[in-house]
Amino acid sequence: MKVDAILLAGARNQGPLRECSQSEYEALIEINGIPMIEYVVRAARNARSVERIAVVGPVEILRPYLKDQVDFLIESREQIVENIKAGIETLKSNRKILILTSDIPLISAETIDLFVSHCKSCDADFYYPIISKEANQSKFPGTQRTYARLREGTFTGGNIFILNPSVIEIASEFIHKLVTWRKKPLKLSRLFGLKFIIKFVLGSLTISELEERLKEITGCSAITLIFEYPEIGFDVDKPSDLALMEKYMQQAK
Repeated sequence: MKVDAILLAGARNQGPLRECSQSEYEALIEINGIPMIEYVVRAARNARSVERIAVVGPVEILRPYLKDQVDFLIESREQIVENIKAGIETLKSNRKILILTSDIPLISAETIDLFVSHCKSCDADFYYPIISKEANQSKFPGTQRTYARLREGTFTGGNIFILNPSVIEIASEFIHKLVTWRKKPLKLSRLFGLKFIIKFVLGSLTISELEERLKEITGCSAITLIFEYPEIGFDVDKPSDLALMEKYMQQAK
């Protein structure tokens, strides 16, 4: 399966990372002298499964860094879903779209290809990866992630997913809430109703129940993949993440 990719790079640096960098946008915060987004673009460009790349963000600011590395630079809007829509409209593609945030600099071309390969075994409108707590802590001890307890185990969410572009309109509200609340699992569970909140709190909710309920709500088929590559979930959103990322990259040299 081949995909096109949309990288989301419009988040302003107005949160905790502001104390580490004066960069106006989070995507341009440097790690070992290189803006975060360049690591992600490099991985997408080298992935065999990725055809074209569109980056949605501040075009004039990003252009000096990315002009020769991506196919499209698109001016960002206010909301994440609007940015995804802008990318889809520009790509004009019938193939499925890989969505990535720009703050996962440890992601590699091989990891992207593995995720796409896992997705091609089943047909769906939406593919979302989750990573077990054990896998995450084994690879990145000391990192603080948000976890959700399901019947199958305890998981954190990835910062990539694959989307059938034809369903963006009917699923846009859900996707907006999913991306916005991805680090607030209890709040996210409210999308599914009271029964699901209770089962979530008790840790008895199953992956298949989530998938079935999502189809009832949106009409879109979804696949949740247990994907044991923590790089897709290690996003940089606070100073401690940035320090650990720099340390890890220096050790990996």
